Amino acid sequence: MSESERHALAQDAHHYSGYIRERAVRQLATESGGAELSLLLERTNDWVPQVRTLAQAALVARLTPEYAHALACHLDQIEALTRLRRTDQEPFVRAVQRLLLSPEGEAALLRACDDAPPLARRHCRHLAATQLEGERGHAWLHRALSDEAFWLRALAARHAARSATAEQLVLWTREQSTRPPSEIAQRLLYALVERFPEAAQPVLAELVFSPNGGVRRTAQFYFPPKEALLAQYRAALPQHEAVLGLGELGAREALPLVEPLLTHPAPGVRKAALQTLGRLAPEAHKATLLTALTDPTPGMRRVARAALRGHITPDDEPLLRQFEERTLLWELPHWQALCCFVEQDATKEVERWLCQKASVLPTVSQCERLHTALDTTALPSSLITRLQQELAHAERQRRHRSAC
Repeated sequence: MSESERHALAQDAHHYSGYIRERAVRQLATESGGAELSLLLERTNDWVPQVRTLAQAALVARLTPEYAHALACHLDQIEALTRLRRTDQEPFVRAVQRLLLSPEGEAALLRACDDAPPLARRHCRHLAATQLEGERGHAWLHRALSDEAFWLRALAARHAARSATAEQLVLWTREQSTRPPSEIAQRLLYALVERFPEAAQPVLAELVFSPNGGVRRTAQFYFPPKEALLAQYRAALPQHEAVLGLGELGAREALPLVEPLLTHPAPGVRKAALQTLGRLAPEAHKATLLTALTDPTPGMRRVARAALRGHITPDDEPLLRQFEERTLLWELPHWQALCCFVEQDATKEVERWLCQKASVLPTVSQCERLHTALDTTALPSSLITRLQQELAHAERQRRHRSAC
């Protein structure tokens, strides 16, 4: 059939006249190759019973292994039939699924998982991951866990958690522990610990040193007892996963072992030591964390900022300005931070401050400092005017509260 004839047949299949649609369906029933399936599937919900019956009969005649791949490539349309209410399409949909899951149709289903249109491919992968059983199902689950699509890996992990053997869970948990995101390996590890606790012990002993933080913390939760795990971490120093593990377990008694690692030649170890100190005793090591803000390694500066958040006091302003650390200046009191931004001519920070106005009022010393800064700043005149208005309004409110 030529392209023009196929186009005319498609128009007839959507014609308003039931007689013309019936003639088109009869013609479609004689076609082969799979291109006619989409139109036949549409006509299975036709409002004319004769057209609907012809289309359904033509589809039932195609429930053969030779047509399995074509049916799989239209699986999204086929499974959508279950939402229709004009006739019960459930038996036909289940028959297609049984064909694709049978030994004769399995190869077609797996091929469609790779070459079907995107939406149909998703339905095929979902069917294979949830319905294939035995060795065939486990082989597909292993393949799905290695896929790039997160939804497919998560789906495969849910089903593997219920049906996989101990050996498979051990293997797949180790494989997934090195791949982000950590949720996949965590789900498999939960299942391994709950279903096969004895087989899980060697895996837990290995994953408490995983570079993936989520997997490592999950393994720590299930690793008994805590004292044995702390001993393993102390023995493994200066491995950076061991340093991080001491901080995650809250082992403050290990601080004397961690502090010397701040001068370790390996950047990863220094970063882990700084992160652990910031987690266990940020106030006691504030000077160290502030000094790390000037470290040439971006990771060290990022860890120091994260550890200092929530621990900045007004007395830390000179050091923050010395290190040109505007991110942490936001941790200062509201109006004190504004004074710093105006004195540094930080236009973007001042605009952001104006968008995040708080109800707190400035002190007398902060008002005087801001007046002085506004007289000498190089900020745009429009910003200076807005700040002067804000300051005048805040001073009126402060005087009104004092009078009351």
